[in-house]
Amino acid sequence: MIKALLFSAFAASAVAHKGPKGKGGPAVPEPVMNMCNNTCITLEAVDFYGDGWDSVEFHGEEEGGGAMSMAPDCMHKKMATQICPDHDGTYYFTAVHSNASYIPENYWEIFWTASTHNCDGSVANVYTGGFNSSLIMDYVGNSWSVQYWENLWDNEKKCDACGDAARCKPKKAKSKGKGSKGGKGGKGGKPGKGGNKPIAGTGMNATMSNTTHVPKAKPRYGPPAVNLRVTMFDEDGDGWWMNDYSGESWYLADDRREKLFHTGTLCDGSVGSCNLCLGDGSYTMRFTGEASNFTAWDFCGVTGQRAQELTFHVLKGACYADSIVSLHTDCMGSVESHVTLTGVVAMSGFTTEFADKSTYSVVSNTLADMITGFSAENVQVLSTSLDSRVMSSSVSNVVQDYTFEVTFVAENSPFNTDGRSYAAVESLASSIATTLSSAMSSGQFETKLQLESSLQNVVSLSAQAVAELVSLEVSSVTYVGSEGMISSTLPTLSWSDYYQSSSDSNAGFEVGVTFFGAVVVGFVAFVGIMSQGIKKYESLPMDSTHNEVFSSDMDASISPQVEQSVFQVDATPINTNNL
Repeated sequence: MIKALLFSAFAASAVAHKGPKGKGGPAVPEPVMNMCNNTCITLEAVDFYGDGWDSVEFHGEEEGGGAMSMAPDCMHKKMATQICPDHDGTYYFTAVHSNASYIPENYWEIFWTASTHNCDGSVANVYTGGFNSSLIMDYVGNSWSVQYWENLWDNEKKCDACGDAARCKPKKAKSKGKGSKGGKGGKGGKPGKGGNKPIAGTGMNATMSNTTHVPKAKPRYGPPAVNLRVTMFDEDGDGWWMNDYSGESWYLADDRREKLFHTGTLCDGSVGSCNLCLGDGSYTMRFTGEASNFTAWDFCGVTGQRAQELTFHVLKGACYADSIVSLHTDCMGSVESHVTLTGVVAMSGFTTEFADKSTYSVVSNTLADMITGFSAENVQVLSTSLDSRVMSSSVSNVVQDYTFEVTFVAENSPFNTDGRSYAAVESLASSIATTLSSAMSSGQFETKLQLESSLQNVVSLSAQAVAELVSLEVSSVTYVGSEGMISSTLPTLSWSDYYQSSSDSNAGFEVGVTFFGAVVVGFVAFVGIMSQGIKKYESLPMDSTHNEVFSSDMDASISPQVEQSVFQVDATPINTNNL
C-alpha cells in the first residue's frame, strides 16, 4: 500500500465566492505537513473560463490501490494534487465524464497537467491534457516513466492567433451566357378545377377546414457566407497569449456549447482582430481571463469584457447580439428569458359580426387550455377583426380574426428552454404552433371553445364552428439578470460581396423573426423584431491583423520544461487525503 500518499488541494479563482455550481465540495481537513522525501507527481486541473467542468472529473488511481478525483468549479478555478508514493506501482490519470455518451458543455476549456519531480523537488517532466486525455505511468525506483498516453496536448501552446478562422471566400461571378429556358410544368402540377380553392396568403380555404402548413425542420446552421470580425484589446500592450495556456482566449461555439467552431487570441500588442465566416444560426462566444472594467473585445455590434459569454445569431447576412452574461452571474445568479409570442387565430361559427371584450376571455381561456404551461393570466387577446377572406351572404357564419399575445419564461417548466439561444426560442415557438394547429385540426380546440362559451354565456357559436391558427411568431424576448450591452464604436463591416442588394437604401429583404440587443446600462437586455436592409461598406482585408511574435519575445520562464517548476509544491498542504 501507499504509506505516504498525500493530496493537497488549493485554489485560485477569479470568482471569490461559492455559487450554485460550487456546491457539494468535500470538507477541508486540518492542514498536515508533507514530510515526503521521495519523488512526487503534481497534478493540476484548470478551467479556462471559471464556471467548472460540467460534471467532468480528473481521476487518479493506483493499480490495485486507492483512487482520487477532483474538478474545478465556480469557487475553485484551479486545483492541484500531489502524490508521493513510497513503493513501485502503476498509476492511471484521465479527465472524463461518468456518462461516456454525454458531451460536456465547453469541454475545450478543460485543462490539466501532470508534472513529475526529482527528489530535490525540481521538475523532471510535464505532461499536458484536456477532456478525454489519458496518461498511464509507472513508478519504479523513485522514477516516473510513461507507459501509455492518449490525446495529450503539446506542452507549449503556440500562438496561432485566429486558428483556421478567415473571411468568406468571394462568390464566383455568375455566367452571362444564355441558359436554357425552363420547361412548362406538367399537368400533374396544376390544381384541379372546382373543389376548395385556397385563399391567397392565408392557409385557409373557403370552407374553413384547417390547412395550416407546418414547415419542415431546417438545418441548425446555414453554409458559411457572412463576414464578421472580432477585435481584441489589451491594456498592457503585450497581448493575451501565454505559452503555458494561462493567457486569455475567445471560443466561438454552437448554442448548445457542444461544438467548437473557432478559437483565437491576441498574440502581442494592444489591439488585433480575426475575420470570421459564419452561416445563419445561433452561437455562443466566451472570453476568458480575469474580470475587470476594461473593454477587451468588440464583436457583432457590441463590446464587452473578459470573463463574459455572448450569445448571438446570424440571419440573412446580419449578426444580432442577443445577450451577455458574466462569469459572476453564471456562477452566482441566474438569467430569465421572458418570451412574448404574438399570433392570430381565425374562427368561424359566430352568429354576429360584432365581437366585444366579453368574447376575449372565452378565446384566451381556450388558448391557454391547449398548451401545458400557459394560463389565462398570461394569454391576452389584443384585438379582433372581421375576416374578409371568407365572404358569405349569411351572417350566421361570420369569420373573425383574433390577435393574441402570450408571455412566459423560457427556462421554466415545462418549456425548459435556453432562452438565450435564438434558435431554441424559435424552435419552441414552432412546437407551440404545431400543438395549437393539431388541437384545431382535431376539433379539440373547437370543443373547448364551445364549452367556454356555454360556461360564460357571453358568445353564441354555431355547431359548425371551425378554428385555424393563421400565424404565431416571436415578437420579443426580455432578459432579466443579464449584463447591459454597449454598442460598438467601430465601423460596421460589409458582407455585400456575399449578399447582394439593389442599392444603399433598405431595399434588401425583410428579416422575419430576429433579435437585437438593446443598449442599456442596467441588467436587463431587450431583444425584439426588426427589419434589416443590407448596406454596402468597404471590403475587409484578406488577412487578420496581429503583431508578429518572435521566439526571442517569448518569456522562457513560463515554459513548463524549464528547470524551475511552473507548479510550486506547497510545503504545507491545506488538504490531505489517504487512498
